[in-house]
Amino acid sequence: MEVITLNLFGHPFAVCFSLEHAYRTMSELRDDACLAYVQSGKQEIYSPTQKIVARDKESILMNCGNYIANFAEVTPIIPFQSIVFHLDAHTIRKAFGDKNLSFLQVDQTHIPRNPALKIEQSDLLDSFVASMMPYFDHPGLARDELLALKLQELVHILSDSGRNPVATQIIGTLYDS
Repeated sequence: MEVITLNLFGHPFAVCFSLEHAYRTMSELRDDACLAYVQSGKQEIYSPTQKIVARDKESILMNCGNYIANFAEVTPIIPFQSIVFHLDAHTIRKAFGDKNLSFLQVDQTHIPRNPALKIEQSDLLDSFVASMMPYFDHPGLARDELLALKLQELVHILSDSGRNPVATQIIGTLYDS
């Protein structure tokens, strides 16, 4: 397993990893949400209420909770590659500062029953991930000021500036905590 982590304000923000063998792990996200973007391969996420499968260029946006991540069909010839973006409340608040985040305001009575969302392939998300790759190649260039802008961009892309209700709910619930 190869792992490269980019930290933002002392917290993991983006983790790029690749696998050459099948792998299964339990993950626990506390006060965190994340976007798992599959560059190549297949990832399965199991929560108490859902099973979501993502393949090449698809993503899974998950809220806090317990998950089992399964990476099957992985071989040295067909490796798995992914980038996981962590969205924790502290980092979101610090990255956005005093900017208006009204698009993330959440009606607490409508918390989603399924705290994960599969995101189909999107040219905009693909371009965002491609724009992150130089930082993994040269981690010394990944300064907080630049990564804070990338976090803002990612939040806007995922929530479609408030027009994607499930994604906005996942991120907004975290931000309002």
